[in-house]
Order: sequence, then C-alpha cells, then structure tokens
Amino acid sequence: MKRGWAMATKLSGKRTFDALLHQAEYIHQADGQWEAAIALYMEILMKYEQEPASPPQWRQVWMGLSRCYYEMGMYDKAIQSGMGALEMNRHFPQAHKYVALSQKQSVIMMLRKQPCRGQYCTKLRGRTRI
Repeated sequence: MKRGWAMATKLSGKRTFDALLHQAEYIHQADGQWEAAIALYMEILMKYEQEPASPPQWRQVWMGLSRCYYEMGMYDKAIQSGMGALEMNRHFPQAHKYVALSQKQSVIMMLRKQPCRGQYCTKLRGRTRI
C-alpha cells in the first residue's frame, strides 16, 4: 500500500490513465473521499473509453466504482458497476464482494420499508437485524 501511495502522490499532477487510476485508488479511497474517487473514475471512463487499455485496468475502474458506490450507500449503482467488472472476468473476487454486499443491503432496505406480518417475518427480521 505504501508503494501505491507514493506512486499516486508522484503522479498526482498528471492526467494519464494510470495516474488517474492510482489517484482514485490510493489517495481518495484511502482517505474515504468517495465522491472525489468517483469523479476520477468517471473522468477515466469519459476520457479514455476510445483508447485501448488492458482489461485488468478497466476491471479496476469498474471495481473501484463499485466499492465507492457501496461505501456511499448507493447499492444499485454498486451492483451495476460490479457487474461491469464481472463481465470482463467473472473470476474477479473483489467485484463479487461488493456486488454481493450491495445486493444484501438492497434486500435489507427493501424489507425495512415493507410492513411485515406473521411468524415468518418475525424470524426474518431477527436474522437480518431490521
């Protein structure tokens, strides 16, 4: 992590694909600056969508967006971004993590909004801590 932080700091004035990716990953996410990280990821998507980049780099962009959206409580966007990473490689564990966590939180939020009656709902509420 220290090496990545040093690299991101060194590249902070540059606007290349790699520099923006490192800034989003190490500077903003490490400090919990999710909005700033999302802005950098979106800049990468808009600026470099026509330029060739390696699939692992694009997966990192989509996974980073998924993590940021998850941390901000924007679960639908986190799922969509995570699915973008999974379309490129379905064996990408970090993307699975944030998609699954976002799906779980979405269901919990849905259950909190609905009135619940009966014994099954009581058991379900106890398990999910609604």
